[in-house]
Amino acid sequence: MTETTRVESLEPDLVEASGGTTMTLKSIQINGESTNTSFENLAELIQEQYPNNPAIAVAINNTVIPKSQWSTQALQAGDHIEIIQAVCGG
Repeated sequence: MTETTRVESLEPDLVEASGGTTMTLKSIQINGESTNTSFENLAELIQEQYPNNPAIAVAINNTVIPKSQWSTQALQAGDHIEIIQAVCGG
């Protein structure tokens, strides 16, 4: 776990991680829940939240994002992200 220290109150927030590196935290919503993330694009977020799960659909701000665009889809402060997982069963 990386310890962070708040540097300034900006939108998006800048935080200093241990080791002196600075990263940007963006406030976003995932499935209606507010969270902060330092991920730059959708692919990074999905890899962290749903590793090895190919049955996912994602919409950002009510627009479905094709999987082929996840790595180029930048995350912005204020984004509303909906993630839907398909599950098997009867």
